[in-house]
Amino acid sequence: MKSKIVDITLVNVTCCKHKKQLIESSDLGMLVEAYLRCYKDSYKIEDLWWAESSTWEKALERAWNSRFCNGKMYSHQCHVAHKLPEGLKISLDAKVQPSRFKDFHKLYSWIKSINICIKGLGDTTTYDVARRLLGVWMRMQPEFVYLHAGSAKGAKKLGIEGEAVLLSAFPHQIQKLSVTHTENFLCLYKKEIAAITVQNAIYSNNLSSSE
Repeated sequence: MKSKIVDITLVNVTCCKHKKQLIESSDLGMLVEAYLRCYKDSYKIEDLWWAESSTWEKALERAWNSRFCNGKMYSHQCHVAHKLPEGLKISLDAKVQPSRFKDFHKLYSWIKSINICIKGLGDTTTYDVARRLLGVWMRMQPEFVYLHAGSAKGAKKLGIEGEAVLLSAFPHQIQKLSVTHTENFLCLYKKEIAAITVQNAIYSNNLSSSE
């Protein structure tokens, strides 16, 4: 398991270098294809780890601890690692059972209600913990694309804002991705998306000027 996670990391680092070469591309579809080549299997190994817990309580502990099987902290939670035990304690003390959550958004809202009480924990941790629990452990996928931090910046470049947005609101090129991959794509490729929107705006202006 450990070696596989390292391999995935190395592949993603290589892809990060290659994707920068696409900044000059004005084709959103090319960005999506580049993402799929690099990241289409990016969740498979880590999701095996999040799904491995035998009970709801153990799943909560693993999701909140935000550490892989090799002990490495998930990058999104590195700067808030000292806050995570408080979130875990509140969620365990609540004695809430997974049967309460009929869809992803209900779980997301519950995790968010906990994080609101903990200074320093925001929507990124809310989404990550919820995805590990319901999206992986309970195998119930999100119905919306959740926008926070980098994914919100990427979506804003496309003129899309909000906390939870239907996939159908995005350009058709992006709709070939799942909602989970769309969130990841928007975060990883936010600079490339910004470059494309700028280039398209310049192109449109040039067309208008020539008419």
